[in-house]
Amino acid sequence: MKTSPPAADTRPTKRTGSKRINGEGTIYYREDKNLWCAIITVSRHPGTGRLTRRTVYGKTQKDVHAKLQGLKKAQAEGTLRAPDRTTLKDWSAEYLQNAKGRLKAGTYQSYELNIRLYVLPHLGNIRLEKLTARDVTHMINALAEQKGVRTSQYARMLVSLMLNYAVALDVIPRNVAKNTKPPKAERKEMLFWEPPEIRTFLQHVKGHRLESLFHLALSTGMRKAELLGLRWSDLNGDTLSIRQTVVRIAYTPTIQTPKTDAGTRDIILDPTTLTHLQARRADWETERDLAAQTGTPWPDHDLIYPDRNGQPLMPWRIDHHWRALRDSCPVTPIRFHDLRHTYATLAIASGMDVRMLAERLGHADASITLKVYSHVLTSQRRRAAITLDTLLTTAERDAT
Repeated sequence: MKTSPPAADTRPTKRTGSKRINGEGTIYYREDKNLWCAIITVSRHPGTGRLTRRTVYGKTQKDVHAKLQGLKKAQAEGTLRAPDRTTLKDWSAEYLQNAKGRLKAGTYQSYELNIRLYVLPHLGNIRLEKLTARDVTHMINALAEQKGVRTSQYARMLVSLMLNYAVALDVIPRNVAKNTKPPKAERKEMLFWEPPEIRTFLQHVKGHRLESLFHLALSTGMRKAELLGLRWSDLNGDTLSIRQTVVRIAYTPTIQTPKTDAGTRDIILDPTTLTHLQARRADWETERDLAAQTGTPWPDHDLIYPDRNGQPLMPWRIDHHWRALRDSCPVTPIRFHDLRHTYATLAIASGMDVRMLAERLGHADASITLKVYSHVLTSQRRRAAITLDTLLTTAERDAT
């Protein structure tokens, strides 16, 4: 059935339309679409002379004229781009290739894995220039429901990083992910051990090969990767320097530098912890000598906590020993990482300055420490208020 022509004031007399509005450019009526249409030339190939054009549509001649003026304005400002059929999947490959030289191996592996598993199934086939905030929002909501809030937040961050890179290279004019809101995760209660549980656990692990590692984690709040990267050359008197970490890359324990500048730091150790490290040194030398007797090569990594052949220890093996020891004594079943929270909680309770704690924990800024341990600091402030009230009461009593 033939479509009805437009209203009288906009009816075309031929393909290029009826009387044109001044400066309207190439506007005409498409009978096959029952829409008005405008075309503007974006560029001309310097070799072939082939033209690249942009086309817009509208229900009325005025609608199309307004869109055409928008294209002309963008062209004058240098922001009008030729149509680009690059999909987010295509762009992710280019982004990762560029990022590979800038990121730590573990971070790159995490980016690649999460983009492949969670971003591309939702957005991979969408053209970069056609991607909308609504598309990203759909992905965020779907992942939050299917995989959890943290996965959803991480995927949104990765999309935003890829789009920022596209904006920086003038591939797209803006990052639509910035117009989306990440899902809000419910704040989980932070788990940590009370002093009696710490004493129970330390008594339980006496004589274990990793006894000093657990003690070091509880007395410094060091991360697992940092503990595994420690070398004997990093110990100078009572000062322990953190200069490298051990992480898993493609199922292989890999030595690398800390992820942030704040992660590279020096920690002063207490005498008890130093005694534990001296005992560990004796055990380490025994393990090295035994390897030599059996003809097993002992690599020159100088690691304090290698495997029994001197190689970097896989991080998951720490978790294996940790769960077995934790579950075999009467303590709250916390994660290994919660030993870090346990140390920070005890340090704050003992009155350690937050800036000093942030430095020992390797936080880039004290504000991170304040955010993570605000619940403990609130408790401290409440106790400080009680103490002040007691001081005032005592002062008033003494004055009389």
